[in-house]
Amino acid sequence: MRKKSLFWIFLVLIAVIIPYQNCAPGFESNFEANEALSDLGDGGSRVVPKPGEPIAITYQGVRPLTKVELETSLNEVLNQDTINSNQWDTNNRKPFDNNSELNIYDKQRVERAFLTADQLAQAILSNPQATNQLFPCATKNIKCVNDQLSRLMTIFFRGMGTNNDLSQYQAFLNEQAVSNSFEFAAKQLLTTLLLDPKFLYRTEEGRVQANKEYKLSDIEYLNKLSFFITGAGPSSDIVTKVKGGFFNNSQNVENYVNELLASNKFNNNMIRFHADWLGFYFHKGGDTFSKDAFKESQQLLEKVIFKDNSSWFNILTSKSTYINNNLARNYGLPEQSKDVWRWQDYGARGRSGLLSHASFLSIGIDGQETNPTKRGYHLQKTLFCGKVAPPPKDIDVDMKPPPVKNGRDCKIDRVVANTVDNPGCFVCHRFMDSLGFGLENYDYRGRFIAAEKDKPECDIDGQGQANTQDETGKIINLGDFSSPASLSEVLVTTGAIGSCLSQRLIEFDTGMTIAKNNPLIQKLSNYFDKTESLKDLVRYYVLLPEYRLRK
Repeated sequence: MRKKSLFWIFLVLIAVIIPYQNCAPGFESNFEANEALSDLGDGGSRVVPKPGEPIAITYQGVRPLTKVELETSLNEVLNQDTINSNQWDTNNRKPFDNNSELNIYDKQRVERAFLTADQLAQAILSNPQATNQLFPCATKNIKCVNDQLSRLMTIFFRGMGTNNDLSQYQAFLNEQAVSNSFEFAAKQLLTTLLLDPKFLYRTEEGRVQANKEYKLSDIEYLNKLSFFITGAGPSSDIVTKVKGGFFNNSQNVENYVNELLASNKFNNNMIRFHADWLGFYFHKGGDTFSKDAFKESQQLLEKVIFKDNSSWFNILTSKSTYINNNLARNYGLPEQSKDVWRWQDYGARGRSGLLSHASFLSIGIDGQETNPTKRGYHLQKTLFCGKVAPPPKDIDVDMKPPPVKNGRDCKIDRVVANTVDNPGCFVCHRFMDSLGFGLENYDYRGRFIAAEKDKPECDIDGQGQANTQDETGKIINLGDFSSPASLSEVLVTTGAIGSCLSQRLIEFDTGMTIAKNNPLIQKLSNYFDKTESLKDLVRYYVLLPEYRLRK
């Protein structure tokens, strides 16, 4: 009975999530699955795809929850704080894990979701306290499960459920009533709710306007800004208020946004945004040094953005950093007799802000050796939101450049001879190597080095250029630099990093890659130039009229 009852959910998952070729046998004749597809969202503008037809997720305004969003949602709806969503996670990022091109449900992921949902439901019902929170009835019976259905649907679906959904679930529970078992019916209900697309997906459909744009409903808007600001869906209390017209008053909307911006969830979500964007999240590792390095970067972000609410540029220009003796020793800074975490000045060492951190400088390396090309590629994509054409298919990017004939066996000479001095390679390498060279004096742990490891004859001058391209492809040299501090200065004074921040913020919100000449980027950048506050920028963005539109 259980498999038969959940079969239509499986078909909906397959149909909605996978751009597939004949991967759901029997879907053509499944009326319930097609009907469920047509009911996603409440805008009424969805065109139900033909059986077997791929769904353009970004166009339809539907995408899966990210790992963090799913994990947070599972913990909140099940009243737990230790649930891990690794079973569902695909870990695809570009640079974020919400990219619609990458974050999809394939058949294997759907099967894992079934197993995990079943295990979670079983674990909850084995815990009396957790069971009472979801089913607060004095007597645990079939009637209790039915009585809690509407409330649970509001919680799990974040206000996106319809009357049709309620009718289907009521019919579903009536099927379970023949067993007359609370445990059986409750487990069936929880498992099915956890597998429902309206729980696993974010839907931003909207109603079509005269200009063929789609305006999000109040509930869709509520979900969108809540996930963007906090990484989690809205509470059932605010869902109920918004359904009652709370967002009809613009002051109420602004007050709610301010409430979200003051929460710890906003802090945590914006640290995740920076860690994903700048890349240091994936290099924190499990060893003591990696954990210390990640903490250093995390604390700088928290201080600048949240505690001080100061200029965002201070994460690049800060002259002090949060370290212990382990990191002080690594950077060549004075240690203290008592090993405590503290804010300590860099001194005149070419360092400032996050670009000096070991967490950031550990990116774009070969093992324990710096690679100016790989590091420059990362800098170009990360700090300038630049695009670099992929290498020719016959080029092994992991193969080190061969030694220079009759020259020193030094890395910088090999790179210059085989890429910079090669016209065919230089077309792309000028956007990578020129950046990587400027940080060559800093090794994979952020330590200053004057020469290559074990090669004192291979001195490093550490001179680089911030070469990038504008939206038309025109080459721009934003300035020379020779350290993290001077690179940070180039980024701040030219405004390049502010524009890139705006672009990445929009992509973090929408799950879509956008062009550098998108008007919204310029609009956010102009505002950011005036305020320099990330919190103010986020507030400005979500209160824009176009934030409620889907084109």
